[in-house]
Amino acid sequence: MKTISALFVLAAAGTALAAGPSTIGIDRSTMLLDNGLYTIQATPYDTEHTQRSGLGTVYESMGAGSGFQAFGAASGPGGFDDYTSTAPGNITLGEFQFVGGVTAAGGVVFFDFFDSAQNFVDGFGVQLPQAGNFIYTITLNTPIVVPNAGILQAFFNDDAGVGPFTSGQWFLSDAAPTVGSSDPSFGSLTNGLEHRFALVDVPAPGAIALMGLAGFAASRRRR
Repeated sequence: MKTISALFVLAAAGTALAAGPSTIGIDRSTMLLDNGLYTIQATPYDTEHTQRSGLGTVYESMGAGSGFQAFGAASGPGGFDDYTSTAPGNITLGEFQFVGGVTAAGGVVFFDFFDSAQNFVDGFGVQLPQAGNFIYTITLNTPIVVPNAGILQAFFNDDAGVGPFTSGQWFLSDAAPTVGSSDPSFGSLTNGLEHRFALVDVPAPGAIALMGLAGFAASRRRR
C-alpha cells in the first residue's frame, strides 16, 4: 500500500500558520554542518514507508494519512510544530527524518529546536543534494542535544552569506504520531494537519556499554 494518496497544496486562506518561534539572534553560520558531518538518504515520498518504532526512535510522525499536504514553497521559516517524545530526558539526536525538500539542488535547510517556552536550544543545517520533495533520512555523525518535548521549526536558507539561497516545503498530513504525541491544534491549523518528522535518540557510550553487558549476561544465562 502506498503511503500517499495525493499531494495537496494548501490554499492561503483558512489554513495559514500563526507566527512561529522567533529566529532573531540565531547564528546560522555555526549551524551549517560540513559535508563530512552527516549523511543523507532520499526516498521518493510516493513509495511505501515503513514506520519507525525500533531502538532509539523517540518520536515518529511520518505517516501520510489521507494524503500529504503542503504550503507553497517559501524561503525563511517553513513551518513549525510541537512534539512530545518518549525520551525520559534530553534527546541526543543522531538521526532525523522529514518529508519535504528544496527547490534547488544544494539548497540549505535548517531545523531549529526550541523548548516548550519557545527558547531556542540548538539545531543544524544541511545541504540537500537534489531539488524536489522526498522522505529524507539525515544521520548526524556528531549528534546534538535537543529537548525531549518542545517545538521544531524548518528554515529554508535566505542568507547567501551562510549558504546557497533556496525555498522549500515541509509536508503535513492528518496522521497521528506512532511514537510520542503532539497537539494537532498547535500552530493554529484547525484541520488536524501536522508536519512529518521523526527523531532518533543515540544512547550515551556508557549506556551502550551497559546494553552490551546486559546482552552478554543474558547470553550466558541461556547457555
